[in-house]
Amino acid sequence: MAARTRGRETVGDMVRSLGLVVGVVLALALVVAVALPDGEPVPELDYTDAVEGARQQVPYELVAPDELPDGWRVTSARVRPTPDGTVWSLGLVTDDGDFVGLEQTDADPRQVEREQLQDYEPDGTIAVEGAEWERWVERARSPDRALRRDLDGTTVVVVGTGGYEVIEDFVRRLEPVG
Repeated sequence: MAARTRGRETVGDMVRSLGLVVGVVLALALVVAVALPDGEPVPELDYTDAVEGARQQVPYELVAPDELPDGWRVTSARVRPTPDGTVWSLGLVTDDGDFVGLEQTDADPRQVEREQLQDYEPDGTIAVEGAEWERWVERARSPDRALRRDLDGTTVVVVGTGGYEVIEDFVRRLEPVG
């Protein structure tokens, strides 16, 4: 039997190859559709357990909201040591689907600005519950907002996708946890 040479493929060969590729793509799409169903909510963490666990891990008095607004969910909470300090992070989703994130660290405040607010620019200050917070706005088409303040040897940064009023409401709820 003579070997076929390149360049002599038939339309049938191309249809079979295309069918195989389409079959693989459909199989992958089915796997993804089954593994990631639409409308699946972001996993929610137990808020009190997250705060209590963090309180025991940080070398400073952490801040956390005394209570969450109705419909808000904690989606992430962690403490991570870094070469420069310890970072307490809390991520939340509001009842409107916006993100609010809190980070508190005992690292150098200038470093915090360089790392967490590198894509932001100062946007004035605001007094919240008698405490002055710096306002920051992201340099982007749909900018996030942030509030930043130094507190008892730590730096607290709260960012959000819902605008200043959402994160200001969150900041009003922050209390020392000791």
